Amino acid sequence: MIMPLNQLLFAVAQLLLLQRASSFTTSFIITPHSTSPSRPTHYPNQKPFKNLPPTPSAFQKNTALRAGKGRAKTYTWVEDRYDIGLSVKVPIQTKSSDISFRSYPTAISLILSTDMGPYTLINKQRTTRGKVNMEGTFWSIADCDDMKHRLVTVHLEKIKPPVAELDVEKDWGGVFKDDDEEVIERDYDKEEELDVNEYAKSLGVDLDNLDMNLVDKNMFSGMMNTTKETLEDLEKKKFVRQVTQQGGKEYVD
Repeated sequence: MIMPLNQLLFAVAQLLLLQRASSFTTSFIITPHSTSPSRPTHYPNQKPFKNLPPTPSAFQKNTALRAGKGRAKTYTWVEDRYDIGLSVKVPIQTKSSDISFRSYPTAISLILSTDMGPYTLINKQRTTRGKVNMEGTFWSIADCDDMKHRLVTVHLEKIKPPVAELDVEKDWGGVFKDDDEEVIERDYDKEEELDVNEYAKSLGVDLDNLDMNLVDKNMFSGMMNTTKETLEDLEKKKFVRQVTQQGGKEYVD
């Protein structure tokens, strides 16, 4: 259900009133629809090692809230609310001194030193799906469960871009843009739209039958203007849509 903008403003105001008058603590998380990745780009230097098993054990073990995971031809990833762990298998004889790593605001570079020269595991020309907090990004190396390879994991700390005054939660849905051809499996929960009426009912409030005489309208005099500006910003960035009701029908702008 997508509510008209004016109804959403009113509903938010009422829920804020409910929050102030009760012992419940409520919050809203507005999540946008995922967008389709653009056309894949090929990187000649990005070639997998031969005979490497595809999936590290961490891929099956992730159960965190708001999490996703995936498997590509040369790497796997596990995502939670704050971070993405990107893992690449390397030969068993690999030492930490063989790894060269560098992070950028929207890219990472991971290079393995071999007897035949440098081998690019992750190309810095690839663009990540979101911005990376370089201070909170690091890498580690450990033995794999199969005892035949080692696993290099880059721990990327995500930067969550604010929308107006709201801190918007958004899954990356993968590590890199242009990854359609290389991704074998992508496992994320499907997002659901917030039904404000149903949410209010779960808190014991019927928004359609509120006694407005009990509402202190003075407390919303400044908040409503801020909320309107916030929602206009959200609408501009396509996080919410405005719906016009006319003749019993709804029209999406």
